[in-house]
Amino acid sequence: AILIHVLPLIHFFPGKMIHNICDQQNDIQLEPDSQGFIHSPNFPGELGDEISCSSKIRQPEGCGIRFKLLHMDLQTAQNFRCSDYLRITANPFDKDSSRSHQVPYHNKTLCGFKEYDIQYEETLLGPVEVSLFTSFHAETYSALTGFLLEYTVTAGKNHQHI
Repeated sequence: AILIHVLPLIHFFPGKMIHNICDQQNDIQLEPDSQGFIHSPNFPGELGDEISCSSKIRQPEGCGIRFKLLHMDLQTAQNFRCSDYLRITANPFDKDSSRSHQVPYHNKTLCGFKEYDIQYEETLLGPVEVSLFTSFHAETYSALTGFLLEYTVTAGKNHQHI
């Protein structure tokens, strides 16, 4: 994946919204045909230690959300297990966030260093929750940069059913 700086994104894509996953006080409500980015705190700068945050993303009725991972640089343990991870969870049957006890319709966990060139692209029905968890980073991994996820609201029948 290619490291893209956030400020040039604003310059080159003025119609796209940019969301820091940890800055959201409320749900992110997307508009029809909108596009944008969700990123880790301080992206593309160094990712902090011991982060745990998430944002619930809601799209208009009858639409899906197309996600594409543009950059990932998260700590992976020597046994290739995720010590830091990005989780994307969707439950289109749960329109009421108070019913969080339901089993997710889709649950994808992504992790890995940028050298692994992690690929992810998928259209989901929502609402979708995007979560980030990071552990303590040893000095060896102090320059990790986190993630950049692009989203596009899609209309009609373009949804993948998992």
